[in-house]
Amino acid sequence: MNTKLLQFQVTNFRSILDSGIITVKDSSCLVGTNESGKTNLLAALWKLNPANGEAIAPLEDYPRKQFFNYDQTNGTESFVRATFALQPAVAQQLAADLRCDADLLLTVSVARQYNGVYQISFPDASRPTYIRSRLIAWLRQTTQTLLQSDVFGKERDDSRAEWAAFLQALPDQVPPHDELTLTDCLLFSQAIDEQLISRGIRKQTLKTALDDYLRQPIEQICQLLRAGGVVLSDEQKALILNEIPRFIYYSDYGNLDSEIYLPYIIHNFDRNDLGEKERAKLRSLRVLFDFVRMKPEEILELGRETGLTKLVARDAFGQIESTGYEEPGHEGIERERAAKKRREVLLQSASSRLTNDFRGWWKQGDYRFRFQADGNHLRIWISDDKRPEEIELEGRSKGLQWFFSFFLVFMVERQAAHANCVLLLDEPGSSLHPIAQRDLLQFFHALSTDNQLIYTTHSPFLVSTGNLGGIHILHVGPDGSSVISSDFRASGRVIQDSIYPVQAALGLTVAEGLLRGCQPVLVTSVADQIYAHLMQHYLIRTGQFPLITRLVFVPIDNAEGLHPLLTLLPPGAGNLPPVLLPGDKQSEHWGQKLAEGHYREESNRLCSLRTFSAVDQPTLEDLLPGHLLAVLFAKRYRGHHTDDFDDLLNPDLPIVPQMEAFARQNRHPLPADWRTELAQAFAANLERQLTGPNTPAFREAGQWAVLFERFAPRSSHQPRLSAH
Repeated sequence: MNTKLLQFQVTNFRSILDSGIITVKDSSCLVGTNESGKTNLLAALWKLNPANGEAIAPLEDYPRKQFFNYDQTNGTESFVRATFALQPAVAQQLAADLRCDADLLLTVSVARQYNGVYQISFPDASRPTYIRSRLIAWLRQTTQTLLQSDVFGKERDDSRAEWAAFLQALPDQVPPHDELTLTDCLLFSQAIDEQLISRGIRKQTLKTALDDYLRQPIEQICQLLRAGGVVLSDEQKALILNEIPRFIYYSDYGNLDSEIYLPYIIHNFDRNDLGEKERAKLRSLRVLFDFVRMKPEEILELGRETGLTKLVARDAFGQIESTGYEEPGHEGIERERAAKKRREVLLQSASSRLTNDFRGWWKQGDYRFRFQADGNHLRIWISDDKRPEEIELEGRSKGLQWFFSFFLVFMVERQAAHANCVLLLDEPGSSLHPIAQRDLLQFFHALSTDNQLIYTTHSPFLVSTGNLGGIHILHVGPDGSSVISSDFRASGRVIQDSIYPVQAALGLTVAEGLLRGCQPVLVTSVADQIYAHLMQHYLIRTGQFPLITRLVFVPIDNAEGLHPLLTLLPPGAGNLPPVLLPGDKQSEHWGQKLAEGHYREESNRLCSLRTFSAVDQPTLEDLLPGHLLAVLFAKRYRGHHTDDFDDLLNPDLPIVPQMEAFARQNRHPLPADWRTELAQAFAANLERQLTGPNTPAFREAGQWAVLFERFAPRSSHQPRLSAH
C-alpha cells in the first residue's frame, strides 16, 4: 500500500490566497469556470514533490499584487501543505528511532516553502497536550510486554508478583485529566523515577529493561510536549520525503508536435530560462525519448552523412591552384551504412514498443506509430485500422494528441517515481467527443485504484455523479482571488455558474435513467410538462392509476424541432411517441401537419385535449382544479385592483384566455414565460399538500387517468376508469 494523500492547502500562490483545507479521495474533481484558479491549485500541489523535478518560479508563482513581500520573506513562506497517511511499517520504523508511540506518526504533514525548503510535522504528535487514554493504553501494553519478557521471567514468583502489582497500578497514578499537560507528564515521570529508586533495583538487565520500555518512552512524551512536536534528523526527513508520493502534472501545453528538430531540442535540454509552455513541451519530448529508450544526440549522430571531402591545392604563395572532391573510402561508406541501419532498427523497435503499449490504453481505435528520422528531423506518423494511410501526429484529432502525450508523461514519470504517484490532470480530454469523455472517465476510475487522481474540468461528461464527495467548486471571489468550496447549495450567480457542470451531469444521469424503459410523451410547452408530471405523480400517489410504464413528458414548441427529437427518443409501444396537443387553433393546425407528415401511419398517437374537456379550445390548465390556479394567479395582483381574479373566474370558459384578459384590462403585462411560472407555483403548492397528513381529492383526477390510458394502456384484466 502506498503513502496516501489525505488533504492539502494552498496559500499565497498565484491567484490563490488561501484555498482552505481540501479533502482528497482516490479520485477528486475540481470544477469551475475559466480563470477560477483550477490550474493554479494543481500547479501548487505539483510543486510540493514533482516527479520531474519542476522548479519553483517565484516570479510566476508568487501572487503578483503581493510580490513586494517576497523580498522581505526571502522565500521562507510555505505555499502548499499536504497531509499524508504513512504506511504502518514506516511509522513503526520512525517510532523505533524516535522512541515514541507509532500511532502518533501515522499521519504526516509536509509543507514546502518558496525557497524549496521542506517543513515536516506530525499532526497527532504536534499537540500542546497528550491524550490521557492514549497513555493509559500504552502503559497497559507495556506492562504486558515487560511481564512476558525474559528479564521478568527469571524473577522469583514473589518478586514477579510485586512487579506485576507495581506496573498494573501505574495507570491509576496518571493525573485525572483527559488532556495531559507537560507539567502533568513531568510529575508522572518524576513519580515513577522516585518509586523505581525506592525499590533499589540491582540487576543491570532489569534496569535496562525498565529504562527502554518505561522511563525513556515517558521522557519522550515529555520531550514531545516540550518541543511542540517530533524533532527529526536529516536522515529521517529524507526517509519521509522518499515515502510521500510524487506528483505528475499534465496539461495540453505539453502536447507533442509531429515534427521534431533535433538540434533545437538538444540545445533546449540544457536551458533553464524557458517559459511554462516551452518547458511543458520540452518535458513531453524528454519523456518521449526516455520511453522509447533513444537519445536525440544518438539519432542525430547516426544520421550524419560523410559526403564528399573538398580538396584545395595551393602554390608556394598560398594561392589556390586547383580544387576537387574526394569520395569517401570504403570504410567511410560502410560506417555510414551501419550507422543508418542501426538508427533504422532503433526507430523500428521504438515504434513497435510504443504501438503495443499504447494499444492497452486508448480504446477509440487501433493505432500504429512510426518514427522517421530524416537528417536533423524526427517525425511521428500514425495510422489505424480505419485510416491505413499514415498521417502526422498534428494531423490527428486534438483528443488523440492529448491522450498520446499524457500517456507518455504518465508512463515515464510513474516509473521514475516507483509507481507511488498522484496524477494531476488539467482540463483532460476537453477536445474529446462526449462519448470518448465518458470512456475517459471510466479510464480515470481504473487508474485511481493504483494512483490517486485529481483533475479539473468544466465538462459535465467528466463529472462523476457517483463521486459527488470528491468534487470541489472553484470561483472568483470579490477580491479577485480564487475561492474553493464543496457547498453545492451556495448562492450567487458566479458560484452557480461554476456549479453548473455538476448540475448538468446530474441532469444527464437523471435523463438517461428516465428514458431507459420509459414511455416518452411529447407536449407543447414546459408548463404542460410540469402539469402532466404532477398529474401522473398524483395518480400514482393515490393509487388511481398504477401505470404499467412510467411516462416521461418532453416539451417541444415547434414542428421544425420534431424530426431530430424523434431520432433521439426511444420508441414506445408504437414506432412514434404520443403527442399531447392543446385544443387551441394553432395546436390543431400543428396536429394536422403531423397527421399528414410524420404521424401519417400512426395518427392515433396524436391526442387532442378537445376530447377531454367541455370548454372550447382547452389547455392543460382546464383539466386542473380551476379555483386553485385562480388563487395562485390572483396572489400576484391581489391588492392592486378592485376585483381579484379568483372572484371573477368563469368555470365554463378556458382559464388561460381569462387570465390574459384580466392582465390586459388591468395594464399588467405578463412575462413570456408566465404559464411556466404559474405551473411551478402550482407544483410547489401541490407537493406541500401531498406531503401533508391529508391527500386532497380532485374530481378532475378521473379525466387524468383516462387521458394517460391513451399513452400507457392497461392490461385487459385491469379495471377502466370513467372520465366522470
